[in-house]
Amino acid sequence: VSDWDNNEILVEIEKATNTDIKLDWVDQSSIEELLTAAASSENFPDMACALDDGSKTFLQSLVDNNIIAAYEGDVAAAAPNIIKRYEENKNLAELKINGKIYFQPLYWGNDNDPNLGLIHIRKDLADKYNLKIPDTWDDYVNYLRACVKQEGINGVAFIADNSRQQIECAMNVYLGSYGIPFKGWYLDKNKEYQYWLTADAVAEAVVAFRNLFAEGLVDPNCMSYSEEMVKSAYVSGTCGSMIYNGGGHIGRTQNDMALVNDKFQEYLCPALNCGGGTRGYTQEPMWGCVNVIGGCDYNNTLGAARIVNFLISEEGEKLTAIGVEGVDYTYDAATDTYTCLEAKYEHGFPKEAGLNGAHPLSAGIVSWQSQSWQDFNLLYGKSDEYKKWYYEMRDNQCRYQIPCYGYALTTKEWSDFEATGNDLLSRALINAWQAGSDNEARKIWADFIKEWKAAGGIEASDTVIEVIKEMYG
Repeated sequence: VSDWDNNEILVEIEKATNTDIKLDWVDQSSIEELLTAAASSENFPDMACALDDGSKTFLQSLVDNNIIAAYEGDVAAAAPNIIKRYEENKNLAELKINGKIYFQPLYWGNDNDPNLGLIHIRKDLADKYNLKIPDTWDDYVNYLRACVKQEGINGVAFIADNSRQQIECAMNVYLGSYGIPFKGWYLDKNKEYQYWLTADAVAEAVVAFRNLFAEGLVDPNCMSYSEEMVKSAYVSGTCGSMIYNGGGHIGRTQNDMALVNDKFQEYLCPALNCGGGTRGYTQEPMWGCVNVIGGCDYNNTLGAARIVNFLISEEGEKLTAIGVEGVDYTYDAATDTYTCLEAKYEHGFPKEAGLNGAHPLSAGIVSWQSQSWQDFNLLYGKSDEYKKWYYEMRDNQCRYQIPCYGYALTTKEWSDFEATGNDLLSRALINAWQAGSDNEARKIWADFIKEWKAAGGIEASDTVIEVIKEMYG
């Protein structure tokens, strides 16, 4: 969008909310520093978007210093859709602070689904070498061997850089076979809540990945890959598998592959059976990052609340998904058919294969676009065969799930400990994955667990478990 003041979609939002809107786009990686400086100079924006919901200390500071507004009183009255969303989705209570609603999660659904750490393979390669779609860990390893030794490409790509968050999510593909999520807390066999990494079986997942590294089945560039680099390596054909996100990424990945080579076939595998007695990908809330509204005396708090309320409404979702009827699309009620017009792509909606189709006033501000509209944009104009494949992949993604509790919860004690815990975990994983033997990897992991506990991990975890018990019983 080159002219925001006159952008048709922005004008429609202004009319719907009776609010003048000025947009400032900033680098998301520096948003916390920018907002801290803005708050110090009494210039905090009326609305701040795409804040990392994992940055609990920063978010808590915004609340403690009365920088952002709670959705209560007049603010709640201006945003009934926010209140309704929290009432409908019990898991959103994990985002509350002091029992109050401060955050609009950037969502693509209103439930829980597996999302991170899912196995993607090239079905055309499996067919080429007469391999079945992986159902077990051994099947998957055999597929990777075919990629490396027969196809001559790298095996699997995932983030293995200890400076990045969630390098542990790759182990989702193994841990689920033991009923363990890759993050948060779970109910163990004794029906007690336990933090995921303290489970004994995690050591076996660490060893399984060490073996992938040792056998040369992991893309050697993983140590420096970002999330997008992982996807690019897979889409371009330089590796045969990636451990990556699901949802609309499935369709976007296939669309991108078609631009590289129309023979490439994206396939998302169901959660594997790794011998642990169960199977499943970690169940996660369907959101990532949050939106906040300014609560200072100089902020137009109610105006911001009206905008958020409209954008997450059915009308707002539709506007930022496909535009204005008669201008960006036409609709035939008799056949329930939408026809997109060329003007849609002149008003800021992306046409590129790799994007989700949403206008930037939705994607990254109050949502990543709901899954139903992502599906619409991804499947628009596609063949019945493509649609059948897409829904099969979505079924594979969601078929087996491992419950996870406390995904977004924190306490002061956990917040104080989390940075230390994450640093210890990242270093332990890298060292164990690169160990010279299975026994060495197990020792590195055992030493890490001792260090993690000595640093206060159990005590901090216990404070979250108390909150989980209050929420879920």
